[in-house]
Amino acid sequence: MAFRELGLARDSRYVPEGGSAQVFDVLKQIRSELGDALPTVGYLRQFRPDRSLFLSPSLACDPNNPHNEGHIARTQLLDAVLSRLRLRDTPSLPLNERLSLEALRFHDIRLDGRGSYLTHAQDAITFAEQTGWHRKFSPEDWATITYLIFCHPLRGNPPDSDMQRQLLPMLHTLQDSDASDLTRPPLHIPMCEIMLRTQEAKDYHFPSLAILLQIMSADMRTGDIYEDQLTAGVRMGLVQKS
Repeated sequence: MAFRELGLARDSRYVPEGGSAQVFDVLKQIRSELGDALPTVGYLRQFRPDRSLFLSPSLACDPNNPHNEGHIARTQLLDAVLSRLRLRDTPSLPLNERLSLEALRFHDIRLDGRGSYLTHAQDAITFAEQTGWHRKFSPEDWATITYLIFCHPLRGNPPDSDMQRQLLPMLHTLQDSDASDLTRPPLHIPMCEIMLRTQEAKDYHFPSLAILLQIMSADMRTGDIYEDQLTAGVRMGLVQKS
């Protein structure tokens, strides 16, 4: 959807077809490089969206809704890991992981899968402000969160400004975490059609990681698909239990 550009599979920004075969080697590499810096289950749970934020609570836990809380959990998990990998390589990058995870809490909550895609980012911001969520943050932090939410569906970079140039690394990290999960049902976007913006997301085959999270969580059937993603992340070694 937001990151799909048909006919450009040879572009270097797209995921190579052979990504899935290397996923287990990549997992070992991530665990080796981040070690104790991997995110914890308790940390990620802080950013779980309340089901009342969705257009209807049933959409949050509907396995047939591609924008359910399982998708949000995967994007948050991937964003936390990608942010830490990027900061490990370039400590000076202006990344604020917590604000990115807050933006992902809201980014798809107003999607119903039936035609609200074009306005869903602004709809999410409007709903969050109408329900008072913006009061939990400073004006500066809320401005960052709303920028990330509003711009996450964009294919190109947003209009240039000093603020936007500073936030672009955060936006690209968030967009790659979101785009990596486009393989999920019922979307099933082929990996060769997913555009990634950061070198780390490409090098560590993030769409393959998203697929493995989907596979490992699919048979859990606990009724809590958000927690199932975190449990899958623990089993993969991408998340620490505590």
